[in-house]
Amino acid sequence: MIDFALQMGVYALYADFTLVYVGQVGGGDGNRLLSRLRAHSRESFKGRWNRFSWFGISRVLGSGELSNENHSLHPSRQDVLNHMEGIIVQFAEPPLNGQEGRFGDAVTRYVQVRDDRLGADSAQMLKDIHSRTMISEG
Repeated sequence: MIDFALQMGVYALYADFTLVYVGQVGGGDGNRLLSRLRAHSRESFKGRWNRFSWFGISRVLGSGELSNENHSLHPSRQDVLNHMEGIIVQFAEPPLNGQEGRFGDAVTRYVQVRDDRLGADSAQMLKDIHSRTMISEG
């Protein structure tokens, strides 16, 4: 399991599947992914988003930890454009884009998996609420 709480990069907030906000993390001390998501859950965005996605720039080491590298990168212009396009396409999912973006072979995709120890997932909670509503109305 990899802890991405301290990841740096860009992120998007969604209300269900509608993009509502795009931001960045990593520009200052303490400005990391988890701290920004927590802040958005308490600030004026509270209750206005329920999903997020992100693209990070910190590598995952063999140990499962995030790298703490702080050296300059010098990607080509084409690599920067390909990654920018890919991130925007992934965030916005425009209906006329038939491709997912050109990230290249050096990019690894991590998929978040929900920990069952958290209890009922969103779908189960909605199903429970619906069934209680049907019982009280019936």
